[in-house]
Amino acid sequence: MSRCFATKRVFPVRELSIDPVSWTVRDFVLIHSLIGKSVYKERGRWQLIGQDDALAGM
Repeated sequence: MSRCFATKRVFPVRELSIDPVSWTVRDFVLIHSLIGKSVYKERGRWQLIGQDDALAGM
């Protein structure tokens, strides 16, 4: 998931209610974005292990 950012102009954003969105996360990845180059470098990756892993096979 990326956040949105503005470099020059900020456009008005209208709030809109939506249904909740969910998904299973297995890894956390730290990405370094080279601004203006469309190049992304993986700086770290951590596997997330928890109680919900038992439910993944269901």
